[in-house]
Amino acid sequence: MRRFEQYWAGALITPWTLQLILLPATAEAEELAEGDHRTFVFPQGSVVFMASENSDLGVYLACSLMSPLHDFPSQEAIRSTTEEVMTLLFQPPAEQPSGESVKVAMPGRLDIEREAKSVEKKSGTRRDFLRGMMK
Repeated sequence: MRRFEQYWAGALITPWTLQLILLPATAEAEELAEGDHRTFVFPQGSVVFMASENSDLGVYLACSLMSPLHDFPSQEAIRSTTEEVMTLLFQPPAEQPSGESVKVAMPGRLDIEREAKSVEKKSGTRRDFLRGMMK
């Protein structure tokens, strides 16, 4: 984990996904409702996070980088990639000669501009179905 603004930034590796996560580090950290989106500007560029809630962690912010992870030959390869992602996230992009486009040198969705979704709650989403919350 690394301090970033009012949050702790880190990576979460599960058997099925690799995510960037932000955990509140101070009482001043913005409180978002589950499903809300917020864009954060890191030295490498803008990253869109979505708020999720966990019974142990409370509300945290996540950005999916890769899913599924079965293309990696080992857990060590995933950890190495994760460490590189965290290093690159906090480095400014290398200067490029004019006229050349710059792509974020990270896998996943960090190089894609996404609009923040409406914070309005919708009924009947796949997430609601999977959580048994269909009305």
